[in-house]
Amino acid sequence: MDIKFDEKFSVLENSRLKSYEDYKKKMKVGTILIVIGALLLIIGFFAYGNSAIAPILVFIGIPLVVVGSIFSGSAAKINSDYSKKIKLTLLEKIITEVYGKANYQMNAHIGINQMMKTGLYSRPDRYRGEDYISGTFENVNFETSELTLERRVQHTDSKGHTYTTYEVYFSGQYFVFRFPRVFNQTITIREGLKFSLFNMDGLKKIETESMEFNKKFYTRANDEQFFFYIMTPLFMERLMKIEAGNKGSIAVYLHENELHIGIDSRKNKLEFSIKSPLTKEGLAPIINDVSFMARTIDDLRLSSNKFQLPEGGI
Repeated sequence: MDIKFDEKFSVLENSRLKSYEDYKKKMKVGTILIVIGALLLIIGFFAYGNSAIAPILVFIGIPLVVVGSIFSGSAAKINSDYSKKIKLTLLEKIITEVYGKANYQMNAHIGINQMMKTGLYSRPDRYRGEDYISGTFENVNFETSELTLERRVQHTDSKGHTYTTYEVYFSGQYFVFRFPRVFNQTITIREGLKFSLFNMDGLKKIETESMEFNKKFYTRANDEQFFFYIMTPLFMERLMKIEAGNKGSIAVYLHENELHIGIDSRKNKLEFSIKSPLTKEGLAPIINDVSFMARTIDDLRLSSNKFQLPEGGI
């Protein structure tokens, strides 16, 4: 996707450079103080009891580590504040350049029930999300956001005391694509899943003629004829391409007029680093992430007659 790098980018880049210089200075000072302080502490602890200078080294080392941590924390805050500021002023512009009229909300996310209705994920005990985007590309509506799902786990220690932690079981991007055609059948695809975690009435395991695809994905459907109508060699090839281009495991759900794709990447995307120039090269990862919906619609041919005809069925 071509993004027009106008004067606004130059102004923002100049602002980034000033903030980056401040960031580097504080990070450098913080790192030096922490390293020196840590070395003094190590020497002091090892020499403790054998040298009169050991307590002095420890006494000096602790404040150096504390002050160094303060400088490093200040540098981290500069980066965090920069990321939020740039995201608010620049991300919507990039999204609009790619999709025209689109909706971006930094603190919103896809409704959790959208994800739960697929039956591919257990309901979380708590969840959070951000970076909600919705729009239209080639007559296919889409919405996406970051989502993190956590389950509550109870533990018992060696003394019989119980405590609770929250473990992440999904953290990544979730996408919903909606097209005009409505199918009555259902297909689910999970990467690396050799058995069904949830009861989905009427769905049975189906294998394709591709050994590579079968090895990577566990597929189920309620209609074998419909399954192979959708899962053509080209569709499977493009799905493998999407999987290969994204770290983490993916899950796919097709039902009625919706195609869901969950990518458990364990990575927070659409984040601007103060280290990355606001140039075509520096913004390439962000533009690539924003363009994912358009590429997926093209790759899976969701704008073709197969998904655009209004009548349901095959």
